[in-house]
Amino acid sequence: MLAAGLVPPEHIIADGKIHRCDVQGKKGKRGGSYQLFQDMLGGGFQNWTVGGWEKWRSEQRQMTPDERRRMAAIVAEGTAKLAAERELAAKEARVKAIRMWHLASEGKHPYLDRKGVCPNGTRVLGNLLLVPILDEKGVLHSLQCITVDGTKRFLKGGGIEGCFTWIRRGAETEPRIYICEGLATGTTIHAATHGRPVAVAFSCCNMLPVASNLRRRIPGGRFTVCADNDHRTEGNPGIRHATAAAIAIHARLAIPCGMDGTDFNDLMNERGIDWVETQLKNATIPQTKEDHNHAY
Repeated sequence: MLAAGLVPPEHIIADGKIHRCDVQGKKGKRGGSYQLFQDMLGGGFQNWTVGGWEKWRSEQRQMTPDERRRMAAIVAEGTAKLAAERELAAKEARVKAIRMWHLASEGKHPYLDRKGVCPNGTRVLGNLLLVPILDEKGVLHSLQCITVDGTKRFLKGGGIEGCFTWIRRGAETEPRIYICEGLATGTTIHAATHGRPVAVAFSCCNMLPVASNLRRRIPGGRFTVCADNDHRTEGNPGIRHATAAAIAIHARLAIPCGMDGTDFNDLMNERGIDWVETQLKNATIPQTKEDHNHAY
């Protein structure tokens, strides 16, 4: 966990559940998570600012057949219990999301003003900007809640993987579809492409699941995956995950460049909407390792 940039808690809980933890240099943001099974021989962790889930397995001595059987039973019981708890948490999150969404209404919000974008399907509840998290059939699963200072939170237990929010005109889904990470980025791309539909995946780790779901849902769609250029982060997870998503669904890849920020909204605010439009038009098909090998 330390090597992945996480701050392990003083007491790691071995109950098979996923627990949140801090990321180094971002105390209190809870940007990481970990899991340790009851047998303390396996689990995993994730730094949400860098990449996907990393599995971990103990390098302890080889267990006897009887020990393996007992541990397998413990793990199976824990896995079933955890799955039931996750299903219940997801159901509770859906109920809460629906209630909050109905109480909210369209309106202005300081985050939108600061980013220079329109509401585009969001709602406001008190000081929170609510962004719906939907599956490919349009079912509401959770909400992204954005505070006045730009802090982003998701409802506890709510489903996110493979879910997204649409930015589009009415119910129309045109042949050219864009996929990106954040709301402000998606709204910027929507404007720069004169109203083309955009799917907001909420994180770099969710780009591939969203892209795969949309490809199955719209097999004839012409997709462009729009990366965040995390040039200040080691390994540039924004580009890495976007590239993987574009390759997986045979899509074009657009990478913002020429700005101090990291995404197409930053590019618009620093350089203007024309720069965004030009770079989106210059999106290219990313090369795989096999392509490079054939080239030589």
